[in-house]
Amino acid sequence: MLKNLNNLLLVFALLLGIITIILTQFAIPTLYGTDGYLHIRMADLIKESGPIYDFHWARFSVFSQFFADKSFFYHLMLIPFTFCPNIFFGAKLSACFFAVLFLSAFFTLLSKYVLRPLIPLFVVALFLSGHFLCALSLPRPLTLAMALSLLALYFLIEKRLWGIAIVTVVYCLSHVSGPYILFYALLTESVRFFSKKEFYLKSIIAVWLSIFFAYLIHPNFPNNFLAFYINGVLVPIHAIKGGLQHGVGLLPLSTREFLLNYPLVMIGLLFLAFLGIFSRPRTKFATRVIFVHAALFLILSFLAHRYLVHSYPLIILLLASYTSDYFQHQTGFNNYRKNKLLVAGSIFMLFSLILLFGPIVQKTVRTSGALFEERNSHYERIGSWMRENIPAGELIFHTGWSDSPYFFGINPKNDYLVVLHPIYMYWGNLKVYNLYRNVSAGRTRDLYFFLKHAFKAKYGYAGKKNYNKFISQIRKDPRFKILTEDGRGLVFKLD
Repeated sequence: MLKNLNNLLLVFALLLGIITIILTQFAIPTLYGTDGYLHIRMADLIKESGPIYDFHWARFSVFSQFFADKSFFYHLMLIPFTFCPNIFFGAKLSACFFAVLFLSAFFTLLSKYVLRPLIPLFVVALFLSGHFLCALSLPRPLTLAMALSLLALYFLIEKRLWGIAIVTVVYCLSHVSGPYILFYALLTESVRFFSKKEFYLKSIIAVWLSIFFAYLIHPNFPNNFLAFYINGVLVPIHAIKGGLQHGVGLLPLSTREFLLNYPLVMIGLLFLAFLGIFSRPRTKFATRVIFVHAALFLILSFLAHRYLVHSYPLIILLLASYTSDYFQHQTGFNNYRKNKLLVAGSIFMLFSLILLFGPIVQKTVRTSGALFEERNSHYERIGSWMRENIPAGELIFHTGWSDSPYFFGINPKNDYLVVLHPIYMYWGNLKVYNLYRNVSAGRTRDLYFFLKHAFKAKYGYAGKKNYNKFISQIRKDPRFKILTEDGRGLVFKLD
């Protein structure tokens, strides 16, 4: 009876998680975020042209000459979704697929290191963050990377070399952060050394060889080494130094935003501190490894909130594993009567957390979804207008670098300045990058001259949120003609 009840509760928790993923994704008609438009289009390009092609869409980027698809394997996995009549609907389906894949990886670690009666509680806890739920809804390779990170952690803890090797190869071919898995291995073995006086060098060697092998078999070798250096090394450095435009993921959350979006983190950390001070349970090796990795990402999250998305599932895993250690080693919850109490307590906590934090999560997701829908509907309309009205092959100037992933995805028949992170323009030609910033900010006297002769653009797009001086110059100059416009931006032509 007790086992059946626990199984029923586990099925309920998993189904609730999957339903939450689907409802969140299809609460809005557009994609979440920016990058999904780019990724589904790149998958479509591989389907049509194969893995090696000239990336002419980024005219003033280093990728125009030395292109490397830094999410190659992820794009391969996206190809089946490009067969949908609307590829952006396919991108939404793909986001659900990878979110469920991540949930499966998370559940794998829970089932290995957590008492069975506690698993449903912590499956539900994973979805009690609106910020994290929205991050899972983004059609981008980060979700796959997080799933692979969890599996890598599991294989490293268990010393399973083939698992480590396969996950490392797939990770390195799917996400630019793949080589960082070497740090995961070093951290894990450092914990093993201090806990067990043992250092499993084979894990380090397996990861190192797998990284090298993945980079060698990449279809864009050796350009993929350059892509990792620029995106995986220089971007974090410039995010700290400043001087470059970055995505919002490289900015930290305020204290208020952190507490509202990740309430279980603070509550969980206080709970861990309480148990550590007053009970001091004997912890297993896996708990110590998860603790070190969770702490690392939590510290990094003070620099950029993208690392909160990485740290959150690790913190939930840490809470689950540490709580299991407490019940296993301190209070002897192995007999039937105490297991009944544990199941009852887990059920009570599960529904209490849903009632307490469910409305907050729903409000956060609804607010974020409305913002994504309003912004992305604009880009979809403008991108579709460009596709239908601007001749193929024309370069379209765009005031913000983050405009181009939308337009590349929606209107691939035209070219843009820099389709990915602006560091690819910055590193390739600093003078052009500085000119681009000055022109977009409206700091040049003869805007027409620079657009026509420096960038050789006949058409352009300007967003109204941050580029009012640029737009003011266009409106005052009779050599420009505004072709279409709405509340967020406009398309213009050089007469």
